[in-house]
Amino acid sequence: MPTVTSHSHGNPNWVDLSAHNGEEAAKWYGQLFGWTCEKQETGDPSRPYWMFTLNGETVAGMGQTSEEMKAAGVPPMWNSYFAVDDVDAIVEKAQTLGGRVLVPPMDVMEAGRMAWVTDAEGAAIGLWQANQHIGSTITEDPNTWCWNELDTHDPDKAKAFYEGLFGWTFKTSESSPTLMIYNQDKEIAHTLTIQPSWGDNIPAHWSVYFTVADIDEGCKAVEASGGTIMVPTTQIPVGYFAMVMDPQGALFYLFEFAAQ
Repeated sequence: MPTVTSHSHGNPNWVDLSAHNGEEAAKWYGQLFGWTCEKQETGDPSRPYWMFTLNGETVAGMGQTSEEMKAAGVPPMWNSYFAVDDVDAIVEKAQTLGGRVLVPPMDVMEAGRMAWVTDAEGAAIGLWQANQHIGSTITEDPNTWCWNELDTHDPDKAKAFYEGLFGWTFKTSESSPTLMIYNQDKEIAHTLTIQPSWGDNIPAHWSVYFTVADIDEGCKAVEASGGTIMVPTTQIPVGYFAMVMDPQGALFYLFEFAAQ
């Protein structure tokens, strides 16, 4: 894929990891995906932030969960962000649609302006108004972020929220039981309805996918380095996916595109 230079309003533009141990996570993901990890100056030594790059392009980020959040039982997790033209206006709109503000709009030095809200079911999303940092500059190549998935208890409730927030449209797919999400006619994500078989008390949330050249080799590498395969390799019309968990407990998907 060519280098990305901008992300349209309403499109996913960034993913980052909230890790319990940033240094250990940096080593693990660096080994798994071949990423280089660079620690950033944040002005707060207790809340370090890292950038993951691949061949000089920005792939993803990582923050370290605070001790207070760890004590409260907040697990390691991958987070999804969406590009917006005016973060303050979108935060106000989210509240009128039934969402909650988790982190009010704030400037992140010269990088951009950020906020965190929940949708009407409680799934958290990051909102990013870019300045010097647009988000990922490479996607869909092997070992980069490629896709986002909304796992929801009530697809109709989620649909109403995101249609109102971003103007997204939701369409059924002939090849899949999921609802595909479009932003300005571009397919950007999909939804899955949370099933009882997934376990008890699963909250609504966003999940993140990373492309690999060979999913079988990717799964072997996850297990060999202390990770866990949660859902084994599964074939779908557009490729193969597997849900995996890193050694600290963060869940994500590996995805191999089908040959074109």
